[in-house]
Amino acid sequence: MKRRHFLQLSGATGAAFAQSSLLRSSAHAAAAPPAEASGPDSVLDGNGLIAGRTLDDLIARYRYDLFDDFLPFMDAHVIDHELGGFMTTADRSGKTISTEKRTWFEGRGIWVYSHLYRTLAPEDRYLEVARKSVDFMLRAKPANDAPWPSSLTREGAPMEDQGVLIAGKRYPTGGQVY
Repeated sequence: MKRRHFLQLSGATGAAFAQSSLLRSSAHAAAAPPAEASGPDSVLDGNGLIAGRTLDDLIARYRYDLFDDFLPFMDAHVIDHELGGFMTTADRSGKTISTEKRTWFEGRGIWVYSHLYRTLAPEDRYLEVARKSVDFMLRAKPANDAPWPSSLTREGAPMEDQGVLIAGKRYPTGGQVY
């Protein structure tokens, strides 16, 4: 598949997903689009399905993955509710491997939780996670416009770049600041 065609299909899927709203209940779900909506540039097959599933099936799956699986895991094992920020080095069972906080994960987490609050679920708890991470980062801001360190301690002190910790092993970053 050519990249341009793939991107068009991806964009169309995302647009259809966004328009239908992740939060609507299946009781209020619209019927599958008509078969004439399919064609060579459509993400829908002749039966109005995407990858063999209705849009409502996909919405239910994505809603479960996000709200019933991913976010509860983040809340229990990654978000530092006490000091703010995200301790992203946890294994699949939720065991914290390191309390190190990577600055680029902080930025990513701030965006994700802000976007979640703004577009999918305007619940104060999501905005509070983003706000606490912003506060954590501002407390750790380097002086004199110095670049941000790539890693911070749980408390916000800069750490010497020791590479990225993946599955208990450190991999060098080449000194890049993310």
